Amino acid sequence: MQSLRIAQVMASGPVHGGLEKHFVELCNGLSAQHEVLALAHPAHGEGMSKQVNFQALDLSLSRRNPMNFFRLHRALKTFAPEVIHAHANKAASMIATMSRFTMARTVGTVHGFKRNNRSFAKFDAVIAVSPAIQEHLGLAQTRVICNGIPLVESPPHDPHYFSRQFGLSQERPVVVSVGRLAAVKGYDGLVKAWPGIDAELLIVGDGPEREHLEHLIAQLELKDRVHLVGYRDDVPAIMAHSDLVVISSEREGFPYVMVEALHLEKPLVATQFPGADALLPKPYVVPYGKPLELRKAIQNVLANREQASEDYQSTWKDAKQRFTVESMVEQTNAVYGQLFRAAA
Repeated sequence: MQSLRIAQVMASGPVHGGLEKHFVELCNGLSAQHEVLALAHPAHGEGMSKQVNFQALDLSLSRRNPMNFFRLHRALKTFAPEVIHAHANKAASMIATMSRFTMARTVGTVHGFKRNNRSFAKFDAVIAVSPAIQEHLGLAQTRVICNGIPLVESPPHDPHYFSRQFGLSQERPVVVSVGRLAAVKGYDGLVKAWPGIDAELLIVGDGPEREHLEHLIAQLELKDRVHLVGYRDDVPAIMAHSDLVVISSEREGFPYVMVEALHLEKPLVATQFPGADALLPKPYVVPYGKPLELRKAIQNVLANREQASEDYQSTWKDAKQRFTVESMVEQTNAVYGQLFRAAA
């Protein structure tokens, strides 16, 4: 495929979630073949390859803020991209509004479920990170490209890892859940499920629900077993040393945590969102908002770890083949190529 001038646009703030991870890794992967301009909050420049032209642009103000539009329009006009690729609703809304002023092809990636996705109807091509999101959008120009990660190998096993890192006694199994402490992640349900589970729970991440969760943990007298450890940059090592990974969300698109756990060959228990339904073995997926069912599923894995490993063998193998950065970049390139072939 020919080399293109591609502007990647993300309007989130200084958070580090799945959207932001996707953005950085896609920019880095595409930069091996294309000239890539990345427009995003300054917090996301650190992980960018030197081949990416990263321009710090804080678009986290209101999408109707005229200064946001002025800065974005000026950066795009200077770069003169052949493709503008917007990530998530806010960036998509801004690009859709100014699309009349550019000859570039427009691509938008939908990373999660939103009530209002009207902006994406104006794009030449749309990417959904899961089949369920594609169905939810109902747009003919949509293609599914699931999130991928670099292939990871488990670090050498350290029997004292959790005692060294978190002061845990290691007498109990360790269960890990990773994500922003937001209501949609369902951590209150996970904490409510924990009485009766003889294991340590590490919740990795930070966010607005922290104070509420601290009160809930104290109320349920779980301070000795449930630990809010904040944001960490060693999540793969934490998951690799754990016995189980749990996703307790009310809704998800195609979460990176799920892909990372599968690459690390860790069993998962997840609440019922489309990505889990499509990929994970059925006994390991439970309805959202049912703490007793979540508790039972977690207890079952911890009591039958060999069976869980056997049940997950084919899922682990599939994930390592399908959900990689290389595959994600290759499929995104195909979307770009199709737009230019159609116009030829």
